[in-house]
Amino acid sequence: MLKVKLYYKENRNSEGAFQKAGFSKAREGYFLDKALSKKRESVLAEHKADSSFYQLIFSGDLTFEDYQIIHDAVKILATELEAEIDDDQAFMGYLENGEKACLYYHWKKWKAYLLKAKHRSMEGQKIEVTKGTDKWQGILLGYTDKTVNDEFFVTECTILGTSGEIRVQGEDLHLTPTGDFL
Repeated sequence: MLKVKLYYKENRNSEGAFQKAGFSKAREGYFLDKALSKKRESVLAEHKADSSFYQLIFSGDLTFEDYQIIHDAVKILATELEAEIDDDQAFMGYLENGEKACLYYHWKKWKAYLLKAKHRSMEGQKIEVTKGTDKWQGILLGYTDKTVNDEFFVTECTILGTSGEIRVQGEDLHLTPTGDFL
């Protein structure tokens, strides 16, 4: 199990903060309402009144999207409760430079690092490119990316479609592997 602790100075409107972050109150504490990919998994926030902190407990076997949901909830809670975060027990991985990345601290850098690796591995594979409501499918030949404020964006890609090479440009293109084999 992974854990994130939120240390607060004074007990503010915690119920409102948890509600804003998508949690519901229960006997054991607060539960994150958003459905995680595994139906039996949840995020529990327990109050440790004697130590002035809340502890969020969740599985270490979730999807990237699930961890993004939890990260977003922690970010809201940190702001609303004016809390200091201890995420040492929510280790996600290492950055390119060997630095440790956890669920809250270095999340954006870790996410950008993973997305770069993911997109690099998609070259030569059949993908779907989405730009707003427009979609194209083909084999990914190459792409251009940029990182702004630790956020990763694909700004251009070239795919080989049924009618030849297609070049798509945009501020935030979404490339998704189709899972189809050639």
